[in-house]
Amino acid sequence: MEVHDESRELLVIATHLGYFRYTRLPFGVSVAPALFQNFMDTILCDLHHVSCFLDDIIITGKDDTEHLSNLDIVLSRLENIGLTTQKSKCKFYQESITYLGHKIDKNGIHPDKSSVECLLDMPAPSNTKELKSWLGSVNFYSRFIPMLQPISSELYSLLRKDTIWNWSIINQNSFDKVLEKLVSCNWLAHYDPNLPIIMDTDASSQGNGAVLIQLDKDGHEHPISFTSRILSTCEQKYSTIEREALAIVYGLRKFNHYLFGRSFKIRTDHKPLEHLFSIKRPLPAIVISRLERWLLILNSYDFKIIYRSGASNAIADSLSRLPRNHQESPEEIEEQAENIKILTVHLEGKTTSKNILKKNTLSDPTSNKDGRIKDTFKDNTDLISK
Repeated sequence: MEVHDESRELLVIATHLGYFRYTRLPFGVSVAPALFQNFMDTILCDLHHVSCFLDDIIITGKDDTEHLSNLDIVLSRLENIGLTTQKSKCKFYQESITYLGHKIDKNGIHPDKSSVECLLDMPAPSNTKELKSWLGSVNFYSRFIPMLQPISSELYSLLRKDTIWNWSIINQNSFDKVLEKLVSCNWLAHYDPNLPIIMDTDASSQGNGAVLIQLDKDGHEHPISFTSRILSTCEQKYSTIEREALAIVYGLRKFNHYLFGRSFKIRTDHKPLEHLFSIKRPLPAIVISRLERWLLILNSYDFKIIYRSGASNAIADSLSRLPRNHQESPEEIEEQAENIKILTVHLEGKTTSKNILKKNTLSDPTSNKDGRIKDTFKDNTDLISK
């Protein structure tokens, strides 16, 4: 990639022969990976069955003919742009590949065994820095392990501020349990937009959980991804129906790139939601604004909500009762603020009139004890919607 003239002044190197400026983008520049990734995406972004991460390109196809056709197109585009490939580093007709720490084959996506073995061979951490590094490596495979966060909760307790390092038997047991889960990681099915898809959700007093499931041609269910989160202090005070509804909204946000623009089913073990969020039924007038705001989010999706008992909803149930620690990102908070703006527009014209407010207030036995109510309506009619 050619460097712009103005940027060359920033890429001067000193050698025994004098000073030289780079005219092509070198390794080591902080923005180089992002620039090169954008460059590759521009070349290959419109091709189906082709993905790339920097200079690692994956080419697939439904059969040999399509695969060879896609390969020919990619090589032609690379040649036209002036890029070459090294034959010794290319692999053709592979039934499975290892890519970005994962093994990919016809069945789905698996954790890379060699990477997992490296984690298994690591000794127990001896300080906070080593523990952070180890947990970071383990979390790379969190999408394969439904209950990783609660299992490793004792390890995270050592990372709290002002905590003195003390590797106890409890921490060692938690460390060993995580290793056991790594050995028996789930495999995740390939997402197929042509197959039916279901999102299982559940909520407990501590957290929300969701599982994205795909049905194969024989009707067997295969997981695509797992997710869970811990409820905030405020959310833990929600009623049961609000927590269950929040689990659905959370699942939709996490799996939006799978669900938006297609039909799917939502399974919940909370029967009232089947009626409350039914598209064919109007929302009851007594529903609080929080549920109405969430309904506006749900209306962006094409779904059918169905009920399934908690005993049959075991995975989502366990995820909600053993959730991972999650703090809302600024993007999520901004999205909620935008939804509130939408709700404000949606509710225009639905404010209570002055007469109804006055009548109901005066008829209330508690409020009616205060004689100042009448004066309030006389002098402040401009504050009440006409």
